[in-house]
Amino acid sequence: MAKNIDALKQEIAELKQKFADYILTTDARITALESSSTSSKKEKKAKAEKPEKAKTNCPKISKKLTEELEKILGTRYPEENKERAVMNKKFRDFANAIPEEEYKTMEMSVIVTNFVAELSKHDPKGDDTEEETLTGGGAVKTMSLTDLVDVQDELTKTSDIGIYLLDGSRITGPLRDEEKEDLVTKTFNGKEYDVDEATGRVYDTDTEEFLGYSRIKNKKFDGLIGKKA
Repeated sequence: MAKNIDALKQEIAELKQKFADYILTTDARITALESSSTSSKKEKKAKAEKPEKAKTNCPKISKKLTEELEKILGTRYPEENKERAVMNKKFRDFANAIPEEEYKTMEMSVIVTNFVAELSKHDPKGDDTEEETLTGGGAVKTMSLTDLVDVQDELTKTSDIGIYLLDGSRITGPLRDEEKEDLVTKTFNGKEYDVDEATGRVYDTDTEEFLGYSRIKNKKFDGLIGKKA
């Protein structure tokens, strides 16, 4: 009888030890799972809070933009790759500093011309090929169509389409708004043009190329604004 009691006590002791080990093991697993879950939540939160990469107006210099820079900068646009890369970065920094909504409505030729003007403030060196581009400080002022028509007889064309000289200053007309643009076909000297009457912007009917701004005579379309230089 005494042996049976001792055996039962021994069995109970062993069971207690097994349960104690099980509880310790289970506690350890719970702690590990909680730790893993916390880390995962922190990682997800960190990813969620990570700011999106800011969009830029000019992420790279395209072939078309390179041609525009070559045209307006002239000999100032380096031929050597390393020097050209430096100039391209200066332009990208300039373009990316323009508010996004304003940048979207600006002609690239206007942006490049204003860049040249800014560049000239810090590096006034130049040559005769840049004289027209830099006339009047180079910056381009945007005028309303009404104001543009008021001075249409005083405007001189430049090599940049849609940009004119007025008393030594460079000016242009209303910027393009493709959402609101309503083109009407007009005829002048036997040739057809597409004209947005709200902005005065004129396009080639066949190629859709921007040609400049409409000249108004007796309230009718009278060709393109600007005298030849």
